[in-house]
Amino acid sequence: MKTFDKLYLIIDGLDECKKDEKKLISTWFKSTINAISVDDPECLRCLFISQDDNDTCKFFRDIPTLHITNANHREDIMQFCVVSARKVQEKFDLSPGETDSLVKTVSSGADGELSL
Repeated sequence: MKTFDKLYLIIDGLDECKKDEKKLISTWFKSTINAISVDDPECLRCLFISQDDNDTCKFFRDIPTLHITNANHREDIMQFCVVSARKVQEKFDLSPGETDSLVKTVSSGADGELSL
């Protein structure tokens, strides 16, 4: 069996899994963590990304969690929209009012999410 100095695991979209799949993932993750030596707690780093739902919260309730809400990144989305709108403005020769309207429409419709 190959050993690693450090292992990084990133899983995105847990909220899109079926309930039994979420349970299987959380069970595997917890058993893996329990198998790691207490002498080397940093050998495994994990990041699970998911929208907040009851199942995921329940299965991972005893794992440290960072909740990122719309308020946490609303300004980031706004800045992204401003920069992108300037490019659109130049390409399509939009007026400043049209560009402002584009920024407001896209950033308010993002609802905390921005697909790139």
